[in-house]
Amino acid sequence: MVNKSLIVPEKKRILTPPFAWIDRRFFFSGFLTRLSAAENLLYFFLILVSDKDGLSYYSYEKICESLKITVDEFIRARDGLVRKNLIAHRAGLFQMLILPIPRAKSALSKNIVDARHLRDAEPRSLKEIFQNL
Repeated sequence: MVNKSLIVPEKKRILTPPFAWIDRRFFFSGFLTRLSAAENLLYFFLILVSDKDGLSYYSYEKICESLKITVDEFIRARDGLVRKNLIAHRAGLFQMLILPIPRAKSALSKNIVDARHLRDAEPRSLKEIFQNL
């Protein structure tokens, strides 16, 4: 196991509102490696500028200027993120969406997600859970 300790303790980051966050599944579920460089750049930009509901009103001109990309690169990246169900877009408004469940893990993940949403679910032992897989 790795022994974790701060390298520069006096410069430990402190998360103060407002702050942006990225679901760790973005990396661990492989989204980072499946996106193009422009898609990653646009995704991270929208994460940084979105409000608590994941909404951003930045214009494409401002986004292209900030990211130093062309309008064509922006459109391809935006459309790619929409197709991959990572963002929604409508007339100058962007919404960051919850990360989709990767297909490779969908059966197991679907069971986990469904179980979280069932309020009347009976407690089960780990043995029962693993026997049903």
